[in-house]
Amino acid sequence: MINNKMLGKVIKEIRKNQGFKTYQLARIVDKSPESIKKYENGYTTIPINILQDICKALGYNLELSIVSDTKRYEIK
Repeated sequence: MINNKMLGKVIKEIRKNQGFKTYQLARIVDKSPESIKKYENGYTTIPINILQDICKALGYNLELSIVSDTKRYEIK
């Protein structure tokens, strides 16, 4: 099962790969940069509606595929 820390790590990696700064993503999803940092560091559970907004802003569909035996996680 994916936890807050793993999900946050994936979001942070995607955000950086897309060239977004924390404050830019925060502005798009109408959250504070501090909230985005808490999500990315796994300190706070991301509400599903915010996760949808983040994925949309980053150009990803909210379809989470988890292969637990290989510890591979990907967001499509």
